[in-house]
Amino acid sequence: MVNLLHIFLQPQFGIGKTYISFLLRQYLSDQTNINYTHVQNKNIPLWDQVFDNFFNLKNAIFIIFVSSICFADFKKYFTEAMLLETIEKSGNKLFNHYVFTPGRAGESFKETRDYIVSNIEKSGRTIIWENNTLGTTIKEYSKGKYSKIQDLPEFQIIKKGTCKIISLPAESYYFQKDLSFFLRSGETFNQAIYKTENNIIFRQRLFQIRKKTYGFIKNAGI
Repeated sequence: MVNLLHIFLQPQFGIGKTYISFLLRQYLSDQTNINYTHVQNKNIPLWDQVFDNFFNLKNAIFIIFVSSICFADFKKYFTEAMLLETIEKSGNKLFNHYVFTPGRAGESFKETRDYIVSNIEKSGRTIIWENNTLGTTIKEYSKGKYSKIQDLPEFQIIKKGTCKIISLPAESYYFQKDLSFFLRSGETFNQAIYKTENNIIFRQRLFQIRKKTYGFIKNAGI
């Protein structure tokens, strides 16, 4: 069996990468053991160890989430070490994850769109997360011209290749409030949902969020 590497390597701030990498980590952890690395500062010995493990372990799943503040350093390391080519030659599988959102008021639309379009890797599989939980949706931003990311002209060619798109719908105010509190708690979905001290409505909302998001991830074939 081959190893799987899921990597979040994207420079934009405040687009939901932390939340989405958390969702993926939770989903995969419910099925098997995973190796999770959150890159928050330059630490080449640690990065070397992570990739040594990736190439030497068998039937393992790795998630690497790179914080925006460390994007340039890790991108340089990844490129200079020729890891993309090495992963491809090793027979292991790479999943490149990108997060797309117009942002809270449309401020992230162009920058995020342009980055994803220009950085779709030729190697590996691409997963684009359309994050509508931050405020402005594509339909609102385009004033009704486009409803979802697949409608944008820039993505017409990309989506026909090895790309999968996961669309996270906008949540109501109370769902967003409970979700924000949950993320700050540091608990897993199961811990929070089955914790009797938590409010029953809070637990039910988390259960619904987990059910929906897990369904989207499963349908994407991850």
